Amino acid sequence: MELTSGAKYEGEMTDGKLTGQAQITYSNGDSYSGFVENGVKTGQGNYKRASGASYDGSWAKDRMDGSGT
Repeated sequence: MELTSGAKYEGEMTDGKLTGQAQITYSNGDSYSGFVENGVKTGQGNYKRASGASYDGSWAKDRMDGSGT
């Protein structure tokens, strides 16, 4: 599904909300694979930038949370 931001969302939905395991590809080429709750990154996930840099670790309220790798 394409989101209003232009990102593409592939994943679970609960009660019509983007909640569960997901793969999100952003229009700038970045991507996120992990858990979302109400469309917000939370729990464990991996964010890859189009430049090749990445973060694999914990997320809270759509932000990297913890040391990650």
